[in-house]
Amino acid sequence: MTEQQQAPDWAQVEEALKAGAASLGKALERFRLTLAAQGALGLAYRGDLESLGPALARMTPEQLVEVSAAAALLGSSCDEELARRRQTT
Repeated sequence: MTEQQQAPDWAQVEEALKAGAASLGKALERFRLTLAAQGALGLAYRGDLESLGPALARMTPEQLVEVSAAAALLGSSCDEELARRRQTT
């Protein structure tokens, strides 16, 4: 090594790697939960109740609460948009 180069601080490198791995793990978990919710929505949209039940059974209670709230918001937003369109026609 030259005088200007310093040996890496391996403790800092290790901490950065741990933080990055933890962050990646959290992101992957959010991605997994989002995919599960999208899958359930697709099944409901197609009316595939036979597959919807097992898909919902695999979700955590917290995830079911979030999906239910999102579905309610989507439903009310669609109703508002339909009402707006009916007023303009």
